[in-house]
Amino acid sequence: MVRVRKEWGFPTDAPVLSGDRNLILSRGGTLLPDNEESSYTRYGENLCKVFLTKDGQYRPEFLVNNPSFLKEAAQRNLGQLVNGEYPKNSRGESYGADWFCDYVGYHPDLISAQGENGANGYIRRSDEPGREFLDAGDTQGYQDWIRENPGPYPTPLYDSEGNTIGIFMIGGSDDSLDGVITPGMTVEQAKAAVAAAIERG
Repeated sequence: MVRVRKEWGFPTDAPVLSGDRNLILSRGGTLLPDNEESSYTRYGENLCKVFLTKDGQYRPEFLVNNPSFLKEAAQRNLGQLVNGEYPKNSRGESYGADWFCDYVGYHPDLISAQGENGANGYIRRSDEPGREFLDAGDTQGYQDWIRENPGPYPTPLYDSEGNTIGIFMIGGSDDSLDGVITPGMTVEQAKAAVAAAIERG
């Protein structure tokens, strides 16, 4: 630990923030070795231990189940969680607001979103265009893909059971597309309608 503190520019007796490792493991996280520099990060003026979430991201351990670091809006809505975790639907998929991901320790399968025409529902991270680059850790490839394929991108909007109920525009709504996407369209129909509208200019 002395070497890690020195590498990060902290005093040799600087405390390291860690978290409830049993809870992290119970939520599908993976603990990282204590003696490797890559197992730590700087959080403000603190050195803290990170873990690998079950969805493959590195997060500070001490944020899991620690409400004092949640934004005010998230603190007010902690009742949306069940025993500190996202609720699950009948298929075993978790759903809820993504702003709880550090607190819970992973992203929900279905993320709260407001679709076109004001419909409230959920989106899947896996539906995000270019997600294959992000999942592979290829940030440059993702940025190149976005430049070549400017959005917004129509994707499915789901209810909490994972049933398609509408369309969500990743990359934000586009006023020039008003009326192009209509209720009842399939995702394929919406994509075709958006492509045709963009082509018309």
